[in-house]
Amino acid sequence: MTVKILLKELRTARNLSQNKLARLLDMSPQNVQRIEYGDAKAIPLKTLDKLCSVLRCQPGDILVWVDDDGENKDSSPNDQTILEQGTKDKNTSNSNLLPEQDSSSPLSIVPDLTDLDLPNSA
Repeated sequence: MTVKILLKELRTARNLSQNKLARLLDMSPQNVQRIEYGDAKAIPLKTLDKLCSVLRCQPGDILVWVDDDGENKDSSPNDQTILEQGTKDKNTSNSNLLPEQDSSSPLSIVPDLTDLDLPNSA
């Protein structure tokens, strides 16, 4: 089982370019691209929160769990709508110049611990 990132499908469904999304997230377009194509080693929860806020969605709309055959595991109707929208966009667009996301490497989601108020262990 792996986690598939549906950021590109959500972004295009919202008519946002990678550059526009990057500006809204206050991050570089390269980082948005890394997340979209599965090159990011991890997505901090703070970044996932920003993505959901900007795209007006839930984390489960961006990340889906798929089995080794590429089939959605426990897909909701919302997930299916996003996947169908992405397929329609792919068939009608010539702007897909980069390779498809490689879902062979698992994605780690790590919490952003920098804002925690932890007691000193001194």
